[in-house]
Amino acid sequence: MLLERDVELRQQCKVWWSSQHDALHRFKSEAWFEQNAYELLCLFPKGGTLLDVGCGNAQLLTYLAPHFDDVIGIDFAPSMLEGAAERLKALGTTNARLDIGDACEFPASVLHADVILSNGVAQYLSPAELRVHLRECRRILNPGGTIGICGIPWANLKTLFAIGELRDPAPKRSVRRTLLSLRQRMKLKLEELQGNAIADGIGRWYGREEIRSLAAAEGFDCEITGSWFSEYRFHARLVARPSST
Repeated sequence: MLLERDVELRQQCKVWWSSQHDALHRFKSEAWFEQNAYELLCLFPKGGTLLDVGCGNAQLLTYLAPHFDDVIGIDFAPSMLEGAAERLKALGTTNARLDIGDACEFPASVLHADVILSNGVAQYLSPAELRVHLRECRRILNPGGTIGICGIPWANLKTLFAIGELRDPAPKRSVRRTLLSLRQRMKLKLEELQGNAIADGIGRWYGREEIRSLAAAEGFDCEITGSWFSEYRFHARLVARPSST
């Protein structure tokens, strides 16, 4: 059952992304996209069909595609898919296709996949929606397949992220810095009280055990690993438990 604030988060995210053309990755260089894709590739077996859920404008997909036989990228924002199509054409990526689709309802054109990647998607899903997403994944996942729920914002670091402490590994303490941090906390809290579900620019933050619990509830074993390059995020690698029947 979805709570009102969960529906509000979902709607705000859809409205925000409906007019975006940039996936808003932390860095913008091709070297960074390639490096980020390499990190994700280390979590999965190669080959077969990859489904990239929330593929955005394909900045990572084009570096993932050479390692799979076929790639399907889906996103709920037509503006992002337009950019993705242009990028695939410009870079000569021929083994990938795109379709409009949602994390909680894959398009009918997606029949099966060996690897399913949802990178930077969990933050826009409530726990109930994340479970629906996992059911959709399981529905089309080939036997022995792997799911990657990646780039999950870690709840333990939410406050530090919000007040800017993560930008400096050894922050200097001062009255000015303390006052700025307090001001930022108050501003964030006020926006949240006013109904801005993505006031911090992230959305929903998850605990690692919470992700393990949600995965287990849907019949998956879950392995957690920290992100190499985003200190406040982590990845979850899921494999389906054998059927008891």
